[in-house]
Amino acid sequence: MLELVDMEIRRIDNTKAFLIKGKKESLIIDPTNEQVIGQNKSRIVLFTTKKQLPVAVAERVTIAAGGEYEIGGVEILGINAGERGVVYTVSIDNLTIGVLGELDEVLTDKRVERVGAVDVLLVDLVGKAEAKLVMGWAKKWGANYLLPMGRIDEPEVVKFLDVADQEGITPVDVLKVERDELPEGLEMAILK
Repeated sequence: MLELVDMEIRRIDNTKAFLIKGKKESLIIDPTNEQVIGQNKSRIVLFTTKKQLPVAVAERVTIAAGGEYEIGGVEILGINAGERGVVYTVSIDNLTIGVLGELDEVLTDKRVERVGAVDVLLVDLVGKAEAKLVMGWAKKWGANYLLPMGRIDEPEVVKFLDVADQEGITPVDVLKVERDELPEGLEMAILK
């Protein structure tokens, strides 16, 4: 019998870049340089801010703006959030990942509604992503996991964990997520 593989979320090389690895496809979120892209075989690269794209993405499917996309069974909805920011929902392996990048303005109610339900929410805490606001969005979207996209010792993450009353959290190497084993409420995780 074939064993089901969990979807995995991990940080790449102690940067703010993340790898989401599904059963058949994987994607990199916010790679910081061409080396990060080159070291990973993911064919999908997602940027949460509109900016100059590295040359190394030429051989990849690169998404850096709002819109609807489907690549190899992975469905992606990008919602423009201000001048530079983009909020994404990524549907992969029967799970939905919300990706809230650096916001230069607070999401409008219409944009919050458009995001819909998510199982896992990745949040860059730079910009307008204030802790109470993000926690409210996570609850509204029904997130089972909330992952700040920083390291546990970064000031934004420390402040966020304090407001969320999660100061004693222990970072993990990888978060394995499976539809049948999602937590009942909202759990927070930090990746090493």
